[in-house]
Amino acid sequence: MPDSILITGARGRVGRAIQMTYGSTWPLRLLSRTASPDGSVESLDTLLTGNAPLEADLLIHAAWSCVPANAEEHPEQIGQIDLPLLDRLIARLQKESRPPVLLFISTGAVYGLAPSRGNREDDTPYPLGVYAKGKLAAEERLRASGLPVCILRVGNLYGLPSSPEDRQGVTARLVRCALANQPFQRWGDDPIKDYLHSDDFFAALTRVRELRLTGTWNVGSGNATPLSHLVELVEKETGHPVPILSRPGPAWDVYDNRLDVTHFTTATGWQPAVTLAEGVAREVAALREL
Repeated sequence: MPDSILITGARGRVGRAIQMTYGSTWPLRLLSRTASPDGSVESLDTLLTGNAPLEADLLIHAAWSCVPANAEEHPEQIGQIDLPLLDRLIARLQKESRPPVLLFISTGAVYGLAPSRGNREDDTPYPLGVYAKGKLAAEERLRASGLPVCILRVGNLYGLPSSPEDRQGVTARLVRCALANQPFQRWGDDPIKDYLHSDDFFAALTRVRELRLTGTWNVGSGNATPLSHLVELVEKETGHPVPILSRPGPAWDVYDNRLDVTHFTTATGWQPAVTLAEGVAREVAALREL
């Protein structure tokens, strides 16, 4: 029987999307802070307090209690919830004679504002917000753990399952606004971001598992896209204008976020395959079906 792949945060957006993508092909073991009523998702305490060998080759740590906006509203949360959980997870894996690769989903926002080019992994991070600072603190704990660790600094991920209540996911929110003729709240003038489609992200996860990859890596599209261009793509695909309401950007927003993904593509052979235009078309098609 093949070693299992453990997923923390299995009831969150990324965790659920991983299940949808790999549920029929990977031997997944799903974990969350709260178990599911049907038993398909175990409580994380089951793993953290157990002593039996895990027999896992990969642990994807997707559990995180906040997104950038509510991290600013509750800055204590990361220190009270996320970092202590990570410390417990590290301590548990350090008991293993053959620990799995611990894959941590970090963020390209740890770099802060891009220096007129895509940030590279050897650039010094200057995180602006609570969320990015928390992710960087987690990275530092992981690198000091002595475990086989793979840190993915991910661009602005889109194409995941979403709901209107989500506070993250600009592409889906733009599409919803266009289809419903509702105004879109834009923060700042014309922020530049690296938008990574979920299919390309999952292809990167596949390469990490196949290669048992460790280290710190940027995973993004490698393209810097102004929000105004994303709006144009949404308007073209939906056939509807997007009313824009502009507000000053918050001090913590990384309004120029670019990633150089050369290091990861060279090491793994991975290449982002979904163009932003194609990804927007898929987002529109998915949301029209709801």
